[in-house]
Amino acid sequence: WLCDTPHQEMRSLLVPSVVAAAPLCNVLYFVGDNSLEAALVRDVEEIISNRAAMTSPEYLPLVFLDRFDSSAGSSAPIAGLLKDGQPAPYLSGIRYLAKDFEAETLKVDRELSEAISDNQD
Repeated sequence: WLCDTPHQEMRSLLVPSVVAAAPLCNVLYFVGDNSLEAALVRDVEEIISNRAAMTSPEYLPLVFLDRFDSSAGSSAPIAGLLKDGQPAPYLSGIRYLAKDFEAETLKVDRELSEAISDNQD
């Protein structure tokens, strides 16, 4: 529903920096629990390294990313991910990622204050 043009106002509420309507939207939910941290980092890096996807004006990936530093080596930053135009540092917590159409990569659109989505405290 995020990608339908009738719901453009909903998209702008959830990801305000995304202004272009893209015909193909890919909504991804990554939670790094149970030692899956390294796998989710590879998945996001694979999306970023897909030049056909990142250069296409018709592809919009939206990513909910919940990282939790619970496994060895899981605190590495994601290669190619930007925050405010710079390489994004590691964050143990929740981020929304969206495509930066100018930089042709993924960027941090929003960071949430909660540490992990599993814990509602």
